[in-house]
Amino acid sequence: MRILRKFALLLTVLLGTVAAMAQNTTGTLTGIIKDAKNTPLSGASVEVIHEPSGSRYKSVSTASGKYTVPALRIGGPYKVTFTYVGLKTETVTDITIQLGEPAVVDVTLLDAKSELTEVTVTGAANRRAALISKDRKGVSTNINSRLIGSLPTIRRNINDLTRLVPQSNGLSFAGQDSRAINFTLDGSIFNNSFGLSALNGGQTNSAPISLDALQEIQVNISPYNLRDAGFTGASINAVTKSGTNTMHGTAFYNTQNEGFVGTKAGQDGKQDVVTTAFDVKQFGASLGGAIIKNKLFWFANYEGERRNDIGTTWVADASNGAVAPTGNVTRVRVNDLETLKNYLVTNFNYNPGDYQGYPFKTQSDKAVARLDWNINDKHKLSIRGNLFRSKRDVGVSSSNTTNGSRGGNALSMAFSNSAYEINNNITGVIGQLNSRFSNKLSNELTFGYTANRDFRALKGGNFPMVDIQDGSSPLTAIPTAGNSTVPSAQTANSLNYISFGNDPFTPNNLLNTDTWQFSDNLTAYLGKHTLNAGISFESFDFTNGFTPLINGIYTFNNLADFYTAANAYKANPNQTFSPVFMRNYRANFSNLPGGGPWLATTRARQWAAYIQDEVTLDNRFNLTYGIRFEVPYFKGSGFTNTEVDGFSFLDNDGKPTKLSTSNLPSAKLMISPRIGFNYDVKGDKTLQIRGGAGLFTGRPSFVFISNQVGNNGVLNGGVSTFNTAAFPFNPQTPANYPSFVPNPGVAASSFLLTTLQPPRTISVFPKYSGPIWVLITKCTKTSY
Repeated sequence: MRILRKFALLLTVLLGTVAAMAQNTTGTLTGIIKDAKNTPLSGASVEVIHEPSGSRYKSVSTASGKYTVPALRIGGPYKVTFTYVGLKTETVTDITIQLGEPAVVDVTLLDAKSELTEVTVTGAANRRAALISKDRKGVSTNINSRLIGSLPTIRRNINDLTRLVPQSNGLSFAGQDSRAINFTLDGSIFNNSFGLSALNGGQTNSAPISLDALQEIQVNISPYNLRDAGFTGASINAVTKSGTNTMHGTAFYNTQNEGFVGTKAGQDGKQDVVTTAFDVKQFGASLGGAIIKNKLFWFANYEGERRNDIGTTWVADASNGAVAPTGNVTRVRVNDLETLKNYLVTNFNYNPGDYQGYPFKTQSDKAVARLDWNINDKHKLSIRGNLFRSKRDVGVSSSNTTNGSRGGNALSMAFSNSAYEINNNITGVIGQLNSRFSNKLSNELTFGYTANRDFRALKGGNFPMVDIQDGSSPLTAIPTAGNSTVPSAQTANSLNYISFGNDPFTPNNLLNTDTWQFSDNLTAYLGKHTLNAGISFESFDFTNGFTPLINGIYTFNNLADFYTAANAYKANPNQTFSPVFMRNYRANFSNLPGGGPWLATTRARQWAAYIQDEVTLDNRFNLTYGIRFEVPYFKGSGFTNTEVDGFSFLDNDGKPTKLSTSNLPSAKLMISPRIGFNYDVKGDKTLQIRGGAGLFTGRPSFVFISNQVGNNGVLNGGVSTFNTAAFPFNPQTPANYPSFVPNPGVAASSFLLTTLQPPRTISVFPKYSGPIWVLITKCTKTSY
């Protein structure tokens, strides 16, 4: 029986934003070698063999008897052989190495004639010792390949595994935003750096990596190892599988639909369960082996998913008003929808799509390929490439509607071609060289590149968004050239009825992210001290295309008004005012030469360095302390809106300050000290106190910086007007705004401060705030 008593205190003082170094991707074996008189043995040889691959690692014990073998493959089993001249050779087998959690093997070498020997194995191979280990200081959870392969998962997503972490809620940890994590795959940055979701693939509801490709996952909430950084929620480190000397493969196929879902629930089993139609197919395979035995290995994995969901469960009123709608029947009449669809196809060659019974599809494909090369006993090289392609159908946005929702509901319906397809794609490569120059010096060098390509695609071709309301408040005025507005009270009670045309936020919507990273970590083993030092550089280039309302939104009071306006366009495409008053007209227009789509380009960089000392004061007390230095900065600047330059704003202290749309946050040196300890109170691994304190920093969501660059009134202008006839219906896209003349570098009229309407991003305060302080103490007791 195991009894765990835990006490944790989390103190958050300040918030900061910077990036991180490459995280742990390998494991470590360490321990003390002594003789029968309990005297440390200096110069004892240690040979470690990863039995599945034949990979060899060697070390020699120091004057204190301590040995350390770094950069080991995750998993096992390992065989460890200890030799010393004049003493009996000792071999320990079935050792498993965990990600970021050192396995400890203490051994006593006896005289060659002795029959008794003592070997103490802790770490991953001994669950009690793994809990009570002098190398544990922060709060972390390891999920090994056995758990990954055996835990139930329907979505086959990382989220299904991180539920094992007590402090988690999905990908939110310790109460932080899910975007505050730092997720690395083999040391490469794998989370959504722009900040639209926690992980890549979040917008397509797809997992970016197959679970079958993962060897182990480690979740760190408060690690005091200074290599772990770039987060204020959690550091999640995952490593992919490698090939071995034995050819090994897996394959699977899953299928699920509404027929697999139960129909009854509740305590008495009498509550009906209503499930909409869906169909999911998941399939994949992996294979690995050796190209050259004990020398060169390969591993490959592929996984795909195909999912169909119903786009809307609502259906139109087939009785056309003869019967009051109930259940999933809307008030929208079939005759109105069919007549409108035929009119659009006949007169504008635009098919708005179906209005009911249409599917929404999700598709994803992901692949991983990895090579591992044992150059020799001192140098190991790994190269991993990954691909991810995903897309998903998403319903039309209801944002910027005048009154009511566009989506299917009891009051309104939208045609299927108002939906859009969103794509999340990744191509990445990472290389890592682990070197052991001597028994006292090792190094890890990492270099990687990742390309994210996210974009939306229209359905059914270009057409402005048109909302048609129910006309519950008819108009009494007639538009003329000199009378193009009407009191709003005449249309205040109208509700949305039918919508068709392009989703307002989809045209030109794209995000290209290019991430380059480099890191070098050096470790020196100096008796009781293990010194770690490292440097890193990260580069993020974002190109964000976001042109909301560029095709325009026309809101008509009723169907009759739309037909009147559309027929007027057919009769005279060059008309200057509408024959009917529109409830609302909204559009944005490019302020660039030629009227092309505007793009926001943001370039972020960071240099970082750290130094850390891990000292074993005695067999019961272990201390780690160090300091990180990080300098994040932005290349280039935003665009200057001279209207903003002439105004004063209040800072956080209520004092007047000047802001400029061209000033991005300035570079700032971030200093993050940390200290962690581990104390075995009784020296028998039954009662342990561990904890520490430190500063933790994480990246910002770069979308906020990008908004300053792309949405400050210089690149585009716009109009929003109610109850107007000044903008006649025009199906051509981008939207036509005859009075708007592009003037690059000068704020458009709708972005002047006298007419500015929120939300607009004027500027981000130019200085970063401080980092997060975290204090953790934990007491663990075991008994059997």
